[in-house]
Amino acid sequence: MNTDNSATIAVQINQQSKLDELRKQRQKRDDAREAKRRENEIQELELEAKYEKELGPRGVAWNLIDLTNLDEGFVVVKAGDTKEHKQFTAAVGRAKDKPIPDEAFVAYVVPALVYPPREAFLAIASKRHEVWARAANAIGDLQGFVQRENSGKY
Repeated sequence: MNTDNSATIAVQINQQSKLDELRKQRQKRDDAREAKRRENEIQELELEAKYEKELGPRGVAWNLIDLTNLDEGFVVVKAGDTKEHKQFTAAVGRAKDKPIPDEAFVAYVVPALVYPPREAFLAIASKRHEVWARAANAIGDLQGFVQRENSGKY
């Protein structure tokens, strides 16, 4: 009976030791995630301050695309040219059930790109194709605002 009790205590001590170690490892991961979250927030606020000053209000003159969930930082786009917007919209309409051609995304997104530099953005987009759609959507949102603002002015 005594040996069974000793074995049970040994198992419990071993489990507690393992649990303590796993909790320490999780805390290290949590600390690293929190440090990265703070770093991302600092970058976002710095970009916001810079482009609010240079381009105007966020969501009106420019948009920030948060790619931190992909570990790719941020992308800043501004409203594109009306002609480019119409061409992209036409390409989307022609695509119907097929994928939108890469050339249409490039022609629409790259001229509206503000940050990061073109080559850095292309490197991100080549790894993560969904970034093209996210950028195009952000530009489209801005373009819609620009069109509403300009309606009735001519």
